[in-house]
Amino acid sequence: MATFEKILRGFLILVLAGGLAASLGMVGLFSYYSRDLPEIRNVESYQAQQISRVYAKDGTVIGEIGEERRSLLPSESIPELLLNAFVAAEDSTFYQHEGLDFIGIMRAVLRNFLSLRIRGGGSTITQQLAKNLFLSNEKTFHRKIKEAILAYRLEQQLSKREILALYVNTIPFGNRCFGVAEAARFYFGTNVKGLNVGQIAYLAGMIQAQNRLALNRHPERAKERQRYVLRRLFELNYISEAEYRRFDAAPLVYTPPQDVVPAPYVVETVRRFLQERLGEAILAKGGLNIVTTLDPSMQTAAGQALRRNLLAYDRRHGYRPLPILTTEERETLIGIVSSTAKKRGATDAPALAMSAETPPHPLKDGRTPLWHTLVRRIKPEGLYFALIEAVDPVSGDLHLTTGHRSGRIAAADAAWGLPPRTPASARPTALAKRFSPGQLVVVQTKIGNNPKDLPSFVLAQRPEAQSAIVAIDPATHALRAMHGGFDFYLSPFNRATDALRQPGSSFKPFVYLTALRSHRYTPATAVEDAPLSYPLAGGRTWSPQNFDGKYRGFLPLRRALAQSLNTVAVRLADDLGLKPIIATAREFGITTPIANNLTTALGSSEVRLIELVNAYASLAALGMSDAPYLVEIVRNPRGRVLYRHTPAPHQAATPAETALMVDLLQSVVQNGTARRARSLGRPLAGKTGTTNDQVDAWFVGIAPSLACGVWVGYDDRRPLGRGETGGRAALPAWIDFMDAALADQPVDPFPRPAGLVGTWIDPETGAALPGDDPRAVSELFLSGTEPRLDTPNPDLQERNP
Repeated sequence: MATFEKILRGFLILVLAGGLAASLGMVGLFSYYSRDLPEIRNVESYQAQQISRVYAKDGTVIGEIGEERRSLLPSESIPELLLNAFVAAEDSTFYQHEGLDFIGIMRAVLRNFLSLRIRGGGSTITQQLAKNLFLSNEKTFHRKIKEAILAYRLEQQLSKREILALYVNTIPFGNRCFGVAEAARFYFGTNVKGLNVGQIAYLAGMIQAQNRLALNRHPERAKERQRYVLRRLFELNYISEAEYRRFDAAPLVYTPPQDVVPAPYVVETVRRFLQERLGEAILAKGGLNIVTTLDPSMQTAAGQALRRNLLAYDRRHGYRPLPILTTEERETLIGIVSSTAKKRGATDAPALAMSAETPPHPLKDGRTPLWHTLVRRIKPEGLYFALIEAVDPVSGDLHLTTGHRSGRIAAADAAWGLPPRTPASARPTALAKRFSPGQLVVVQTKIGNNPKDLPSFVLAQRPEAQSAIVAIDPATHALRAMHGGFDFYLSPFNRATDALRQPGSSFKPFVYLTALRSHRYTPATAVEDAPLSYPLAGGRTWSPQNFDGKYRGFLPLRRALAQSLNTVAVRLADDLGLKPIIATAREFGITTPIANNLTTALGSSEVRLIELVNAYASLAALGMSDAPYLVEIVRNPRGRVLYRHTPAPHQAATPAETALMVDLLQSVVQNGTARRARSLGRPLAGKTGTTNDQVDAWFVGIAPSLACGVWVGYDDRRPLGRGETGGRAALPAWIDFMDAALADQPVDPFPRPAGLVGTWIDPETGAALPGDDPRAVSELFLSGTEPRLDTPNPDLQERNP
């Protein structure tokens, strides 16, 4: 017995000694790894970089600034069930432990030992939070020890709810989303308070493997994981049996946010503006709510008008064939696309197309394989690469694949790719010669497709020319729509704000307005359209000519503007002098350099589209000018205003002078170079612009409530081609846009302020006539400049001495 007591005593001593040694070892271990751990004293005020969101004037999201979608929610705004769902999915003993789950740790140690490598696992929510906030993702025992120490400290400093709130605010959810606020918006188009039980269960379960369980890519896996979390919520009494059964049976549907109108050119302009105004530090911190002046419906209409017009222009100038792939390239392409489709579970049609508008990522040898341009969904107005599989020798139809789906281009929709004037009867043979199996083409979805039929496409091509469009509210000078090119992701250069291009005749209103303001000219003043010649240095001469090379003799100022006669504009500039003309342009907001020579009258000095449109907006606003603006107000995450737009208007010209100029510009639409705009059936005014050799084509015009300008040209300044004037190359996009933008607005006339007088005149001579004279037409004048029946016409005296 004594021997047994000695053995027992010795065993207990050994156990106590071992325990003491282990305790000392643990203390030493924790002391060692605690030396360089980060300070967590202020963790409750954690502020990660957040996404800044840019809104249109009605609250529609138009873009984001920041690499990661992250928004931090205060703890009190997060629903209790949402927090408990993460407990059910990730750490069911969360409310019982103090940061470490020792049973879970032992299971993970055993699993790692059996697999002979560190596989992770066993981490509590608090440990995961510690890792996300302070440590890396490296899978080492050193990191796990540090994680455990930090988790214990977090539990001592924060409440359980604070830990959960920090956790759901910082974890990744795939698709560049960090935090549950952004995940709720991305996957279900709502905020956290709008989530139902099924959606909450999915979000809580998906963080186990965000990419593999992303609902927008793997709906079957996502539903399976959601069902597991729903069952755990029921087992832990967080939801009722009825709720469990209801959402277990209900489909889980990816619902992207509907309040989004992408406007990348606008967002980049906003980013640059805020960087300059608020500084890089504030912008980098993020979390800003930026409200712009953009009208989302106008922005959409502007983009559609620009694209349709450029595609139509490009089609007028012929088809540019794409290469034929080799058999090896073709098999590789189809194989990779099919493999990707299978991985993504793509079964809906049409899906997985090769976008012709997504910049491909080049390989090291400079090649850009098409499968790097894969997109999931074909949009109605998008451009996509397709591979011709066969050409029907009888019908001429092109049979093709867009990547994962087969399709067809009817012969009539591919015929424009043939040489001009190819007879309809010869099309099938000609198409079979023009297009071959294995050849790449660019296609566009045909409007009116029946989803049950084989997808139909039209032959298209990516335009080489570029365009820009700007719309401004004359009352406030707020920007309502802007596109700086055909596609931002192919070319982010903003031609609406940054390109300097010659405006051609669209600059002439500054010349004519200066003439009216001088009171030496009126709309009825007879001016001469005849050849001119000016000496230049070196014995050379400059002889401005009209676009059509014809001359019309004497005619009223109004008609000269409507017909955009160059010689008349130069005569006016020569008579008035360049100084007052330049001053007028400056008063209306043109800031770019303006040459002090007579070519300025014909628009030789380069301008920015946005400034020229804003100047026309000032005309519509009866001379009230201000700088165009885009950003209305900026708030930080706490709602404090960091920036608010402050108007600074000034009167650039009198209301009467600008109203008379607008009246002259209405003649351009009524019977001048912009007659096509009459189809809109409302009061409009504007001016076409075409530069030498048709390098730049413009139309800038106004309605009483909206100013808009369109520019078309090549970035390398090559000519647009014969006949591509402002009236042909730019005006159609303007008409298309204005038709949509003004559709719901009343048909109002331009305002007519005091200081204008209507008088009956002879349209040929400008002399006053009695109202009952059959030759008489009504003309508008600045008060005091109108002709009188008892006053000789000085212009007639000059012409007939």
